[in-house]
Amino acid sequence: MSKGRGAWSLENVGAPFKSYIKEKQIERKLGRPLHSETNARPTQWGNFIEPLVIANMGLEAIDSNAYGRLVHPEIKCWTGVPDYQKPKDSVVGDVKSPWTMLSFCETAEVIMEAYATEDVDVFKEAKKEWYWQLVSNSILTGMDRAELTIYVPNLEDLPEIRERVNQYDGDQNKVAFIEYASDNELPYMPENSEYSNVYQYTFTVPTEDKEALTERVKMAQKILEA
Repeated sequence: MSKGRGAWSLENVGAPFKSYIKEKQIERKLGRPLHSETNARPTQWGNFIEPLVIANMGLEAIDSNAYGRLVHPEIKCWTGVPDYQKPKDSVVGDVKSPWTMLSFCETAEVIMEAYATEDVDVFKEAKKEWYWQLVSNSILTGMDRAELTIYVPNLEDLPEIRERVNQYDGDQNKVAFIEYASDNELPYMPENSEYSNVYQYTFTVPTEDKEALTERVKMAQKILEA
């Protein structure tokens, strides 16, 4: 959704759009993803922690094992896997558990400013990638509102997390570092911090952003299928 020089328009795409499409063209020819971060600690931390957050907060997870990736009804190359939903409130959400405390605190500040100013553009400009992911999830699920949940454990939660790692029935090699890491090697919220360990930002997705993203994806599809 980036723009080139000058005013934003659907046709005025930026360098990230072009490089992303180029990568997708190469991946289609290659037959596999170009990038694999499945063993990176930030990725494994998020993959392990996020389902625990959804369960502990009583959120309704979207079971990707049961439903697979969600696919746009008209644009088949457009897919996604949101983390949770609140159907009664027409809310679709994603959980982010940042690996660095700087990332968590910066996002918390953005959320607080967006609420204080009642301006979704604050979040949109500061967290572009997450914002447009949430817009995409809104479109794929047909829900009008999107929600970001960010989380880090409290210091007192780390022993329980390590115990959960010990009992983990997945690939232990990918998460063993959590069990053996010292407290200071893991993200956590210290006691008496001015920050909470959980923040949520919920917003109504602007219709114009849904339409703009849809048109950009159509542009991308046209290039990929040329």
